[in-house]
Amino acid sequence: MTLLGVGNGAGALAGNTTTLGRIGGGFIYADWKAQVAYSSPNFNGFSFTAGVTQAWNHDGAGGVNAAATTLRGGGEPAFEAKASYAFAGDVSGKVWASGISQNMQLTSSVEKTSSAWDIGANVNMAGFGVTGYYGEGKGTGTVVQFSQAYTNENDKRDSDDWYLQATYTLPGVGTKLGASYGESTLDGAGANDVFASKVNEMITVGAYHPLTKHLNLVAEYTEMKAIVNDAAGGSDVSSSSKAKTIAVGAILFF
Repeated sequence: MTLLGVGNGAGALAGNTTTLGRIGGGFIYADWKAQVAYSSPNFNGFSFTAGVTQAWNHDGAGGVNAAATTLRGGGEPAFEAKASYAFAGDVSGKVWASGISQNMQLTSSVEKTSSAWDIGANVNMAGFGVTGYYGEGKGTGTVVQFSQAYTNENDKRDSDDWYLQATYTLPGVGTKLGASYGESTLDGAGANDVFASKVNEMITVGAYHPLTKHLNLVAEYTEMKAIVNDAAGGSDVSSSSKAKTIAVGAILFF
């Protein structure tokens, strides 16, 4: 529902620079990377892909916002795999799972392994659709892969992402109505970290109408909240920011 939507566009995370859909408020951005991969044939709805991908390079912010040392993908590549099963009939849908593992060369003498996995499902029946997703990472960060994944002391930060979504397509009209809620959490790595946790919460309600086969009209309301629970100095001080976005427009498929 929010994949092609505006999502967080008012500044809580994006700083008024771009729109993010649900990125960072339910899942991590799936970026484009050079890779060599094998995709299986479709075995009655089941398929899988396994690949060796380019090691990631990204500035890892050790603090809350400021960039720290650069996280460099090591000489070894990353390894990724995903599997899915799709089914059709009166009840249709798809279930999927994936994982990633990569050695991170944090300094000339410190190397650690970052890893993550996720699982999700989508079920559709009689105009209703439900989607659920959950994922966990160790040293993979949040919003963008490996962003703030490690502290300045090279300790891994754990993270998790999840969202739930429900939609209903009006019979005879074709308009899809939907609501979706998700969270992304990045945990601090102990009492000496600069924060105890960072949580991004996002809720979206929207209406999507297929005007033609290639043109959809869209109206969405999104509320995004970013919370930082500060553990620096042993305090319990927390800070938060909120963004509310109303978007009306069209999506052209070609």
